[in-house]
Order: sequence, then C-alpha cells, then structure tokens
Amino acid sequence: MPAKISHTQDGYDRLSLVFHWATLVLLIVAFATIEGRVLFEKGTAIRTFAKESHYVLGLLILLFTLARLTHRLGSGARPAIHPAPAAPMMLVAHAMAALLYASLLITPVLGLLTVQVLGDHVNLGFGLSIPAFVGSEKEVGKTLQSLHSLLGDTMYVLIGAHAAAGILHHLAFRDTSLANMVPNLATPRSSASGLDSIAQSRVQR
Repeated sequence: MPAKISHTQDGYDRLSLVFHWATLVLLIVAFATIEGRVLFEKGTAIRTFAKESHYVLGLLILLFTLARLTHRLGSGARPAIHPAPAAPMMLVAHAMAALLYASLLITPVLGLLTVQVLGDHVNLGFGLSIPAFVGSEKEVGKTLQSLHSLLGDTMYVLIGAHAAAGILHHLAFRDTSLANMVPNLATPRSSASGLDSIAQSRVQR
C-alpha cells in the first residue's frame, strides 16, 4: 500500500528560510568560482574576477551566518519535528549543526587572513577594498591557504551529510525534519501508522 501524504503547517519562519537557502546558493557559487578559475590562464581578467568574486562571496557567507545566528538566538524555539526523533539522533543532529555553523564562521575568516598574509587584498568593487590588518608573510600564508582549503573541503562534506540526513529523515523516518525547511513539502506518513489508527478506531467502537 503506498504511503499516505500529508502537508505540514509547521516550519521555520520566513527569515530563517531566506538565510538558509541564500547561504546555500552563496556556497555553491563560491565553490564554482574558486574551482572554476583553473579553467582560465593566470593573469587573465576573468580568472582574477573569479578569484575576487570568491573572496567577496566568502565575506557574504560570513555576514549571513552571523545574521542567521543572531536571528536564531533571538527568535526562540525551533519548530518541532513530528514524529520526534530518538534522543541519540537529536544529539547527532545538534553536533552536526554546531560543526556546520563553526565551519561557516571560521572558513571565511581564515580565507580573509590567508589573502592578506599572502600580500593580496579583498576588492569589494567601486574602488573599495578591505584594509589589511595583518602583515605579509608568504610561508605563513601558504600554511593558512592549505588549512583554508582543508576546512573548505570539510565544510562541503558536512553540507553533503546534512543534505543526505534531511532526505533520509524524509523518506525513511518519515518525519518533518526536511519539511520544516522546505515550505509546502509533503511529508510521507507510513501506511502502518494509518492502519494502526484504523484498528484503534475499531477497538474504541
């Protein structure tokens, strides 16, 4: 018997949804610019544009994350998940969220430090740039660059795991974890639960 479908009326508020999905778009574009730059020769205008776009996108990710955390701390309780996951599963989810937020904060900051220590600058456009607040040191910059790349790769692995967990909860556990973040997403309810409800109704008669 196919799973029954119901639509959840709960979920995150509009601003939380904007922060979440806008951050995802920024992350995708940031990844595309830094990985795609190698398609162009060094010193060309388009390669420079891709590199500088990556810098600016990193700063936007940092600002969005700070704004999102501020909103989250001030907006109170998060939407409930139905049916409620087991306590160990929630512990893993909270740990994953903490790691994601940490990576979204640390990776852009480390990227900015890397750029400045390597003697470069973050061009914001319109003749504006972020003033250097650290000195240039090539060897230290190379170490920071490697660390930034490692953290960036780790962050994308975490994002992939986060997305996979959301899909797993939606399709296997049949709860509202994913539906809370995707407006109007139908949440599958198990056929077994529907049969149990019918049986209980008949017993009560």
